[in-house]
Amino acid sequence: MTTKPATIRDRLWTWGMQVNALQQTGSYGKLGFDDSTLTVEQAIEQTGIKNVYMAGGLEINEESLAAMPSAERIVCKWSLHTELDDKIVLNIDVAEARLLAAKQLAASDPRVEGFLLDDFSTGSMDAGASPEHMARLQYINTTTWPHLPLYETIYSMTLERDGLADMMRYADLLLVPLWHFPECDTMPARIERCAELTGNKPMLVCLYFYDFGNHRMLERNEMQQQLDIVEPLIREQRVTGLMMCGTCMMDLGWESVDCYQEWVRRVGDDELS
Repeated sequence: MTTKPATIRDRLWTWGMQVNALQQTGSYGKLGFDDSTLTVEQAIEQTGIKNVYMAGGLEINEESLAAMPSAERIVCKWSLHTELDDKIVLNIDVAEARLLAAKQLAASDPRVEGFLLDDFSTGSMDAGASPEHMARLQYINTTTWPHLPLYETIYSMTLERDGLADMMRYADLLLVPLWHFPECDTMPARIERCAELTGNKPMLVCLYFYDFGNHRMLERNEMQQQLDIVEPLIREQRVTGLMMCGTCMMDLGWESVDCYQEWVRRVGDDELS
C-alpha cells in the first residue's frame, strides 16, 4: 500500500472557537473586535484545514463534534486553572472530569486524538500546578481507556521559568505560541531550547492574527514575516506544524487573515519529504 505524501496543509491546525467567543469574553471583549459569524465548519470550508483544536467556548461533548463534520483530527482543550473572584486558582477536579469527558468522546469518535492543557506555563503554574498534579492526570489517563496524549501550552517567553522543565516532562506534545510579535525572530532559537529541555518532544507552533502581547493589529507584512519563519520549521520537521488562533477573527476583514489564507493557498499543497 502506497502512502500519499503529507502536505503543508496536513500540518496546519485551526483554533476552533464558539462564534464570537473572544468578543463576548472578559478582557478580550474590550479589544473592540467587530462581531464574527464564522463557525468552525465554515472555517474548514474556507481553508481546507481539517485539523481542529476544540477550544474557545466549545464544550467537550457530542454537540461540538457534530457541528464540525468536516474535521478529521480533533484535540480537546481545557486548563488546570480558572479565574475566581479576580484570582487565578487551581481547578484540578474539573480538569480531571474534562479529561475523562474527552476520553469518552474518543471512545466513540476516533477523530479525537489528544487533550490540551492550555495556558499551562502561565496561568496553571501561577495557580500552583505541580508535577504531582500532572502525574495524577497521567495516572487517570493511563488507567482509563482510551489513552489520550496530553499536551501543554508552553508560551515561548516562559521557557526559563523555574520548575517548568519538570512540568514539561509529563507532556506528550507542546503547543508553543508566540505571544509578542516583536519576538518572532527568536522563534527558531526558542524551539531549539524547547527541544533541549524536553529531549526533543514534538512541538506545534501557534501564531495569532492579532498581536495580543502588545494589543495591536498585525499588518500584512508582519503576518508574512511570521509565516516565513515558521514555514522552514515545518518543512525541516523541527515542528509538527502550525496552529492559527482563531476562528472568531477569521471573518473580520483583517489583512493578517488575508495574508494567512493566501499563504495557505500558495503552499498548502506542497508535499513534505
